Amino acid sequence: TQNMAVKYGQHNVRVNCVCPGTIHTPIWDERVAANPQIFDQLAEWYPLGRVGQPADIANAALFLASDEAAWVTGTVLTVDGGVIATSLR
Repeated sequence: TQNMAVKYGQHNVRVNCVCPGTIHTPIWDERVAANPQIFDQLAEWYPLGRVGQPADIANAALFLASDEAAWVTGTVLTVDGGVIATSLR
């Protein structure tokens, strides 16, 4: 991300990375069928008390694509409800 941001910045191209946490998507359907409480169990790991929704990631990507992020490049945006922060303690 940083290498590409440096390489293409001169062309006014911004490069960023979104790193999501657990997101409630259809890929989880089989696990939810086997354990309907899986998201409640996973939510205990997250400081925000829930797993993510697709809109959480979409909103982060929309921000990075917007004019409001015109000065943001070469960064990693962790969108994980704070779970990475718990592993750093």
